[in-house]
Amino acid sequence: MHNIFVEISDLDITKKLYEIRLFSNAFGKDYTFYLSAFDEQNAIDIMIDYCENNIPGLIMSRDEEVSEEYIDEFVYGGNYCRYMNILWCNMELKKIYEEN
Repeated sequence: MHNIFVEISDLDITKKLYEIRLFSNAFGKDYTFYLSAFDEQNAIDIMIDYCENNIPGLIMSRDEEVSEEYIDEFVYGGNYCRYMNILWCNMELKKIYEEN
């Protein structure tokens, strides 16, 4: 399993810390992301933008996106609305810290 910490420095602004786990039999690797975000969708967006720049194998190419018949079953988001090679059912997201 690969643990990846992203955007932790913003915790004083967002006051929330999320854990996102990705399970991928196709890649033979599991990834766990720890990141600060304003809400769940923001956490997914930050993770996808990070993957696009640092783990490109987890992001579909534009050709793959166009040809995928069941595209809505895949995790998507980020600044450029990219799709991951990960199904929604292979992702766990939970808030692990929130400052009141």
